[in-house]
Amino acid sequence: MKLKTPYTDVLANAFKSVQAWRTLSFVLIGILLFGSVEFVRLANERTVLLIPQGMSQVKQPVTLNLGEPFSPDYLTNVAKGDAHFLLDWTPENIETQYALFVGRLTPVLYKLKNEELLAESKRNREEGLTQSFYVIRNAVQGPVVTLSGTLVRSSGGREVYRGPATYIFNYTSVGNGMLQLSGVSQPGGEKQAN
Repeated sequence: MKLKTPYTDVLANAFKSVQAWRTLSFVLIGILLFGSVEFVRLANERTVLLIPQGMSQVKQPVTLNLGEPFSPDYLTNVAKGDAHFLLDWTPENIETQYALFVGRLTPVLYKLKNEELLAESKRNREEGLTQSFYVIRNAVQGPVVTLSGTLVRSSGGREVYRGPATYIFNYTSVGNGMLQLSGVSQPGGEKQAN
């Protein structure tokens, strides 16, 4: 038995389809809002770690601690990455390498050394110098990392210097496991960025 309604079937179906679309729209808006809120919450809770260059090539496990004191392995790998930017370059990439190195400095040291290091990079590029530093030994004491190795400098494909070199990298924690370079020096020699 069919109930008699004042509406025809076409009108009743139209209202039902509008209600169905409205309900579906509200459900999708709810899912979208829930997903947006969750993405913001998750983004605020996650700690982002910058992996030092070359850490993926280490053949042993490296432990990370997001607070002080920092793991000696982590400090060593960060120092090796910073040493790469400062000490390994060719005429083609020296300005990029120095710019990356300067970006790792504390704001105070950046203001002091930015112009000087960029001028030095232009001078070395114009002279056609190439330099490499090969780490042989490292030591960590607190936030200070000492890298010892062999420094090789070439000009025009000909080696002009090969000798032992030691660099001392001083770090400052800026929170969340991030370190900034607060100084680089050579014992008994000239200071690079301090």
